[in-house]
Amino acid sequence: MFTCYLCEKETVYTRYFCSDCNELKRILAVYGASECKDILRRVCIRGEEQRNYKISAELKKEIESRGDETYFKKKKSNSV
Repeated sequence: MFTCYLCEKETVYTRYFCSDCNELKRILAVYGASECKDILRRVCIRGEEQRNYKISAELKKEIESRGDETYFKKKKSNSV
């Protein structure tokens, strides 16, 4: 009885990889490691612009939930 070499969470009996990790291994074999890595970086990892947008969206949500509209009034008056 072993643990999966990749995720280290699943228990495997006759293989090195669990079924999910084995599927990932097959995808890597078909598309190549660099292509898969590029796709994962583009899709799963947020860039600086995406992080800034997410932060501002969360702050806006929090301010709206508190009912504090002065933040938006200041921002609008500064931009005019």
